[in-house]
Amino acid sequence: MYVSKLVVKGYRSLRDIEVNFNPGINVIVGKNNAGKSNIIRALNSILGERHPSYIRFENRDFYSNGSDSVQEITIAACLDGSLDAEMPSNRRMKVLELNSGFTPNWSEDCIKILTDETLNVGNAYKYPSEIIKDIKNSPEKWIFLHAKKDEDSANTYGLIYKKNGKWYRITLTNKMRDLLITTVYVPSYRDPEKMLKITEYSWYGKLVKEIYKTKTEEQEAEIRELQDQLCDKLGEIFSTTTEELRKRLKRAVFHHEISFKPGPYTKDDDYKSITLFVDDGLDTP
Repeated sequence: MYVSKLVVKGYRSLRDIEVNFNPGINVIVGKNNAGKSNIIRALNSILGERHPSYIRFENRDFYSNGSDSVQEITIAACLDGSLDAEMPSNRRMKVLELNSGFTPNWSEDCIKILTDETLNVGNAYKYPSEIIKDIKNSPEKWIFLHAKKDEDSANTYGLIYKKNGKWYRITLTNKMRDLLITTVYVPSYRDPEKMLKITEYSWYGKLVKEIYKTKTEEQEAEIRELQDQLCDKLGEIFSTTTEELRKRLKRAVFHHEISFKPGPYTKDDDYKSITLFVDDGLDTP
């Protein structure tokens, strides 16, 4: 899937904008301080790695231009394109049927219906697989986020979709959101420790792990053989240092062996030692 339209109201320098996108590569061009980066940040707020319900917006995140300031932020992304993924049927999820007069124009009335469950027509409970099927067949669906200034309550975050002329809303879990679409914000200055860190929880770590798991048994055996060869070679290079360390540690620390091994220490998770390099004039992570 892809984002076909983005609506942003009251976020940073973006008072009230709509941006249309096409499938594939999109380029945003504008003067300095025109709001290009804030468009990307807004997208990442609702589709990024961190769950939007727990994002704490600061005062500076709310649009302010002298006497013109806002108390609320609304970010909404319209989804388009095909969806091939399936989701297992485990726990059922609550599906709200919205007021018959609802339309996703992101006005005050629209936000009121989305944030006040008492205004809804009714609700039902469906399995995630059923909801995904409804979303696939829906002619229009939006992921949205709404936040209020100076309030301790959680942000309102979810997905709405149209089915048979009616609108429905669900609270979007990370698992379902990642199944539909996700984003990553990588600035021009790449910081692998922050932006492309491989852990079992990060989006990048999950991606690399899934790709790495596709290796064949033959490739697995070849990797082990090459790792053993590299370890042996490092043992030769550091043999003198290793022997000296053993002498110094002999009386202080009980140990069987000291060795230098390639890559970071990652226990059994080989994929965590994989680093993406991009040579754009300087071959760096």
